[in-house]
Amino acid sequence: MPVAMAATHFHCYLLHSLHPRHPYKTYVGFTVDPHRRIRQHNGILKHGGARRTKKSGRPWEFSVIVEGFTSQKQGLQFEWAWQHPGKSLAVRGAIGDGQAKKIQRKRATKGK
Repeated sequence: MPVAMAATHFHCYLLHSLHPRHPYKTYVGFTVDPHRRIRQHNGILKHGGARRTKKSGRPWEFSVIVEGFTSQKQGLQFEWAWQHPGKSLAVRGAIGDGQAKKIQRKRATKGK
């Protein structure tokens, strides 16, 4: 009898720093469990978190969570395009090269 697999959900997210010295600091990531991931970034869970979120910027808070990706590959491709809009062919094709490069230079959550 085949074992039913639990549906896995893939999420991309944007964090912003709540630290007063880092008001423009953001981080874009990918996860299957946003609740666990934010606790890793904030140092509540000992293991995990990203190197860029460990030393400065804590505490972190979600600004946006994008869900509904049907595969891990789709989610990771979206994360990469979000991090690199000036290089992403999908973003450049949708809004043009000039706008994509402007987006990449903008800071804080508004720019992301």
